[in-house]
Amino acid sequence: MGALRSVVNCTRATAALGVGAALLTASCAGSDPGGSGRTAPAALGTAAPTVPAAARAATPEGAAAFARYFFEVYDHAFRTSDTTALRSVCTPDCTFCRMVTTIVDSAREKGTHVEGGRTIVTAADARPGSTTGWTLLTVHYDTEASRTLTRSGAVETQAPANPGQRLNVAVSWTGDHWALATTGPAA
Repeated sequence: MGALRSVVNCTRATAALGVGAALLTASCAGSDPGGSGRTAPAALGTAAPTVPAAARAATPEGAAAFARYFFEVYDHAFRTSDTTALRSVCTPDCTFCRMVTTIVDSAREKGTHVEGGRTIVTAADARPGSTTGWTLLTVHYDTEASRTLTRSGAVETQAPANPGQRLNVAVSWTGDHWALATTGPAA
């Protein structure tokens, strides 16, 4: 049952977020490019995005600015194979965040990395009726085409561009900043 749940979660994440979709697909399939040496992709060491001032407000507008920022950090994790910043913007119980960090960390260990696949948030709308401390949003986004490369530079997987996507996210105000709590498909 655990393996089935893992496949279902990977399939949902791959379908829900095109950014890093090629890497998600390869990691979910258990693909292994072989070899045991570790090499870092060329982008490793690139500075993580900075939290914008607008994302520091405990308001629906602040939550929307944070959602945009989250996807910049998400892209950064896939682009650099560094999950440090991503872990800092997630609640400890965010299943989606744990899955993504596991996938990125595993890819780094295998020496694979993603080219392309950037998420372009076109809108982040706070939904009416959000409770105190939590804000529900619908994020509208496009993703660029991507490909996963092995340590040797061979193309392992490819994913086409995926425009016009939507995802529901819940963010939590943790006392002094927002954190991603969960994601789900937008109806």
